[in-house]
Order: sequence, then C-alpha cells, then structure tokens
Amino acid sequence: MVNFLVYNVFFDFYRETRMYEVKKGDTLAKIARKTHKHRWQELLSLNPWIKNPNLIYPNQRLRLHP
Repeated sequence: MVNFLVYNVFFDFYRETRMYEVKKGDTLAKIARKTHKHRWQELLSLNPWIKNPNLIYPNQRLRLHP
C-alpha cells in the first residue's frame, strides 16, 4: 500500500510538471514572460540546480509548474 501511494505522489508531481528547453538568448526573466505564469525568482526556486541565475545555457531543461 505504501509503495502504491509513493508511486502515485511521484507520478502526479511529474505528470503535472511542464518543462522548457532553454534557447540561445533566453534569460530567466524572458522565460518567465513567455510562460506567463512565473517570475524569474519562482523559476529559480523550481530549478535548484541553477547556481547562478545569470548563467543558463541552450538545451538546458527547466522545470515549470502548470
């Protein structure tokens, strides 16, 4: 039963998560404006592996919540 619940929580989180692939010239602020749902600070908190918000790279995938 516990494994089933853990699986459901994990699956629901990733099913509802949208991803964005960074393109050349993108910044977190530009991506936030494109997605219409986030401020750049929210994008940073959703993607804790970004150590410097001024350094994102093409083809990098960022997590967006719906």
